[in-house]
Amino acid sequence: MYSCISLLKYLFCMSILSNCMADRANDVQKALSYYKINETCVFNETEINSKTIKKFPKCDRVYGIIFIDSNTDLTVFQLKEAFKYMKSLVGGLMIEDTTNLTNLNIFATENSSFWIACATYGVFIRNNTQLVDYSILDKIHLYKPSKREECEYRIENNPKLDVSCEDNNLYTYTYLQVTGNLRDCGCQGTIRNVSSPEHYETCNTLYGGLQLNSTSNISNLPMLRNVITMKGLINIENTSIQDLSFFQSLTTIKYRNVESVVINLRNNSQMTRLGMGLPNQEFSDISSVYNGQEYTLVNFENLHGDFCLTISEVIFYFWFCTLSVKNFHAKLCDEQDPKHVICHFESLKSLPNNCDVIIGNLIIDAGDEEFISKVKATKYLIGTLIIRNTNLKKIDTLSELLLICSFNDAVPLVQIHSNKQMKKANLGRVINLVTGGERIAIIQDNHPDLFKSRECDLFPYLYTFVNLTYIGGNCGERVNITFSIATPLSIISAFILSSLAYAINF
Repeated sequence: MYSCISLLKYLFCMSILSNCMADRANDVQKALSYYKINETCVFNETEINSKTIKKFPKCDRVYGIIFIDSNTDLTVFQLKEAFKYMKSLVGGLMIEDTTNLTNLNIFATENSSFWIACATYGVFIRNNTQLVDYSILDKIHLYKPSKREECEYRIENNPKLDVSCEDNNLYTYTYLQVTGNLRDCGCQGTIRNVSSPEHYETCNTLYGGLQLNSTSNISNLPMLRNVITMKGLINIENTSIQDLSFFQSLTTIKYRNVESVVINLRNNSQMTRLGMGLPNQEFSDISSVYNGQEYTLVNFENLHGDFCLTISEVIFYFWFCTLSVKNFHAKLCDEQDPKHVICHFESLKSLPNNCDVIIGNLIIDAGDEEFISKVKATKYLIGTLIIRNTNLKKIDTLSELLLICSFNDAVPLVQIHSNKQMKKANLGRVINLVTGGERIAIIQDNHPDLFKSRECDLFPYLYTFVNLTYIGGNCGERVNITFSIATPLSIISAFILSSLAYAINF
């Protein structure tokens, strides 16, 4: 009977091994079929040992997946000798289930970095009982053809490995999985439920962003209050969360994807505030690990009808971090901010002289020329800009303006029209324009020399890559601008766009 049980165990193990090798063979073929390969530099074996190593090509670029496991009967020195010509690996790397491997110094990295292209596979270092040294990972760089995605990178269940991700090349990865080692770097935010709150309570770095939906357990989210750095994107949809105040210590969000929605808040019907600690922390930052000049979005969509942003949040996310918006279902919170001189616009004549934040549509109209100096100190306009019917020859008193953010998607961001003497218009210090509606500037019926010799561009130093569309007679086809006897504050009224005409009533 015992012999039958042993036989069954043997057959079961062989079946698992056979399936494992079949999976590996499929992974290898998938990797090889993805790239345009050099046939003489292909290694398509499913494991590395003293027999297969003889087939390893002597090329600086090798195509295949290197599998090092319990069947690898080679020392680190022998592996490094076999790999000494290789400078890059196109495919992937797996090192798992070894019992005698103490370090990963198997690649020639003394004089250069080692590159792994991993469009279809990744890098896996797991279940290695004696592994203690991972320093070579500082010289290994992973890349995909598209920067929008990261290679799968896992360092798991190596009981003697003390992993730090902040002082080497691992710092650049945002979806790194490091768990079950002697020491791990940070916590994983990609899990749907924060199932081990005591672990997260001491966590300073969250890898993989935070992904929450209707099935997530949100009761333990306050345990994230000590997280300082987020690696990845925040995606919260279909929850009953009211705000993100559990990120009270958060100072940094680092992401790798370009054209990313770095904060996606969608269909959270009870969410009334953003509430993260970022705007209140010194040295806070939201940026790409590679390039801060990327098109990065926030999405505020279908939240509670009272969802609002504070002035500090508007300035931090849209000026300091230069984020753009995908959907902007939000309004400005009705509260003061002691850090700023805040003025609500009624007329230029009644406006104080020292406003660094103006709330409302800034209208400079006929007769306002003598008061134009009042906006000389203004840095942030939370509304739209309208300059009309003046005898101004140029716009130069808005020289300190840095941000225009409009919560009203029915009105163009900028209107400069019917200023017969205006020959120059430049708002050169503005670095971001934010609106949930169409990004439109109407330039019309000003002096014929305005933008005559150059392309229409009010903001030559915008830091974002979101276009502003210029329309009107000074910049192309004329549009119809109709006036009513309504007061300037009723500009929220109709803004109708068609292929032939633009109608603005105020």
